[in-house]
This record gives sequence, C-alpha cells and structure tokens, in this order.
Amino acid sequence: MNGGRRMVGPLVRRGALEERRHVVRVAGRTLDEHGAAVPGAAVALWTEPGFDGTACMLRGQTVTRAGGLFYFLDCPGGQYVASAAAAGDARGTANFRVDSAPADGAPVAVADITCRRAGGHATPT
Repeated sequence: MNGGRRMVGPLVRRGALEERRHVVRVAGRTLDEHGAAVPGAAVALWTEPGFDGTACMLRGQTVTRAGGLFYFLDCPGGQYVASAAAAGDARGTANFRVDSAPADGAPVAVADITCRRAGGHATPT
C-alpha cells in the first residue's frame, strides 16, 4: 500500500476507480533544414514491418507543440518510423528503436525529424 493506493502493474487502484499511469516512450522535435523548430507539424508513428511478414501498424498521431516538440506514450519495444508533414509540403522521417522497458523504468527513444521541402531527402538528426 502506498498512501491508500495499491500498485497493480501500470495501474493504480483506489477503491473502485483505476488510474492508468502512462509512460513517455518516444519523444522528439521536428526541425527545418536549418535546425529551427517546426511547430504545428503532423507526426505519425508507425511500427516497421517485420521480417516475418507482419505489416506495419499506426501507433499514434499528434501535432507538434511550440518548439516542434512531440511525444508518444506506452509504445512497446521494437523498430519504429516517425513521419512528419509540415506546412509548405515539407516532410521528413526518422527510423529508430524503442528498447523494452527495464524493471526500473522505461527508456525514452529520441526521434528528431528534419522536414525538407519536396524534392529533398529527409534525414533524422
């Protein structure tokens, strides 16, 4: 017991109510070609297709905040692709791995995305 709360995995139980504790697993920024933040970009997070033929799956979508910041909660370990689309047809992607959560806490994968105008190639920073 902890202050009247009983820990149940990622849940906290208090009476008949349960609270789910979310953990940030992916965080990053969208940047332009000059390294300036790109707020208001649409970011989608996808699992990468597996070698066993499993298809990619959309894990979530968000819009970047001030400073170009974004994050995703509760992503299991595995390979991911984050794609961003900003005003003026600027787009970018970042490929990265989310490690499985260790017993003492979940590591955060950082996925900064450089958005380039059409015709240019986007590379993660």
